[in-house]
Amino acid sequence: MKKLYAAVLVLLMFTMSSCSFTRDKIVYIHDKSFKSLSEENFISNVMNLDVSFEDVSLESDEEFLNYFEDISVKDKNSLFVVSERFKNLDISSYLDNYIYLNNDANVDMRNLIIDQTKINYLLGIISGMYTRTNNVAVLYSSQYEDLNDEITSFIEGVRQVNPRAYDSLIDGQNTIDVDTVDDNGVKDFINNNRSDVIFNLSSLEITNENKMILTNDINDGEFINISYDYDTVMGEIQKNNLRDYVIDITNNVNVNLTNLPEGILNEINKHMSIILN
Repeated sequence: MKKLYAAVLVLLMFTMSSCSFTRDKIVYIHDKSFKSLSEENFISNVMNLDVSFEDVSLESDEEFLNYFEDISVKDKNSLFVVSERFKNLDISSYLDNYIYLNNDANVDMRNLIIDQTKINYLLGIISGMYTRTNNVAVLYSSQYEDLNDEITSFIEGVRQVNPRAYDSLIDGQNTIDVDTVDDNGVKDFINNNRSDVIFNLSSLEITNENKMILTNDINDGEFINISYDYDTVMGEIQKNNLRDYVIDITNNVNVNLTNLPEGILNEINKHMSIILN
């Protein structure tokens, strides 16, 4: 038991040293037609910080560059956060108070990597162990650019511990693209599906008292709590001039699983090396 809880606590305590963000404003530069789960995670969490937040949507590369050409002499105490949509465009000559999100195109740009795949893998393990019907469902939106990595990591977690639940996911009977049905269609799927665990990778807010509803950002769950310390990472970006900053299961993410049944915690312990590497 001591080894089990020691391993779980390793998972809970990987965070950077505290450094609060003190700039006047965060300006998020994006294209509203570009949908990203990781960027939605960023927005929802940063908007809860005690700092002004501005959302700027630009529709083309030209409009993007023109925006920064005009902004070079103002807003010096803001942090400009640039969507992955514009990762091929370099703004370093205009200002230095910027950070790109998940930029794998230009290694010289300052970059904030938001990686939720290991969290999803962990939630897949929990789902596969928790289900009593051997059915786990996934709600998703095909509009998200990073959907494949997010959903694949969750399904792989399920596969590791519950092949029957995995099979029902792979054959499509327990997955639904919420963009292809109306609200009633989503409700019918949730109510009539045999699953007792649902992983929600859509922007819809869903509830069902008879089923466990999981997302990769759970702040008030009965058994699971996952929170993101964007205040610390934004403070680090402000303080330092590093190239890469990371938000993942071992950096600036707090995971509390202590209310889970012992059997599930024991199974998580078996997969700890994969989760943390």
